[in-house]
Amino acid sequence: MDYKKHIYSQADASILSGIPQDALRDWRRRDFLQHFGEQGENSRWNYSLDEIIQLAVVRCLAGNGHSIEKQLYMARHLSLAVIAEFDAANSFYASNHKREITAFRLDVPIGGWMCHTVRSFADLEELPFMQVLVVDTAKLVESLPDEIKSLMRDTADT
Repeated sequence: MDYKKHIYSQADASILSGIPQDALRDWRRRDFLQHFGEQGENSRWNYSLDEIIQLAVVRCLAGNGHSIEKQLYMARHLSLAVIAEFDAANSFYASNHKREITAFRLDVPIGGWMCHTVRSFADLEELPFMQVLVVDTAKLVESLPDEIKSLMRDTADT
């Protein structure tokens, strides 16, 4: 399934993700969307389904107290887990699928974030840090807009 193959306009990306076009333009102007989207021949920005999923994840993470930059960072890492979770939950073998949990920690000395994917909360205890932001990817998939899930199903069928 190639979620990068299908290209959508910024207007479509805005409608699908729930993030206003004004916000996307502002984030681009403030360099938050570096390496995100592709500028077309007409100077308009276009986005892949993978990038729209990332924007939808940012929308789902809104209000968690982190900056847009950090939410975009988390969304980039979470999008792969969200796609894997969606594909597994919608596959023939869905009943045998084990949910994944993604944990982010702020690496204070370096000032960056680290991402870990674990299968259970017990696995979190083995990670060497005290503070963590935990994201249940199955719940995140459930919270994606139905239009995006429909596009993901259509992409999986092609």
